[in-house]
Amino acid sequence: MLSKLESFKVGFLNRCVEDGLSTEEALSRVKEASDCVDSLEKQAGLFGDLLGSGTDITKYLGNKALFAGLVAPPVLGGLAGYSHAKLTDVDDDDVDDYKKQELIDEFRRQSEKLRHSQALMAYKDRRKKRSNVYM
Repeated sequence: MLSKLESFKVGFLNRCVEDGLSTEEALSRVKEASDCVDSLEKQAGLFGDLLGSGTDITKYLGNKALFAGLVAPPVLGGLAGYSHAKLTDVDDDDVDDYKKQELIDEFRRQSEKLRHSQALMAYKDRRKKRSNVYM
């Protein structure tokens, strides 16, 4: 199994072959890439001195992301629940209105039930009166 550095070297050389470069051209690309890597290492060194090494930065950011991933859902859920409770909160005036409306609805149901039972009693009375005719 190749290490990451060896894999990079093999991939780099394969790319040079695919591009059809001569040996001199491939060497000049290697020189350019090495200069570029050196300058990046210097920049990383300066940045690393300011904030610590690169691995420390990634660990720090990874820990922050993990912490945010663990803390954000409960916090956002709590905020959503609290805001929903505030939006659907009813005051005493609303409760009184609901009570009055329920009372009105119940009076309507009871009056309809009374009308229905009176109609049923009248129907039964009419049937009894007719049954005497046939005797």
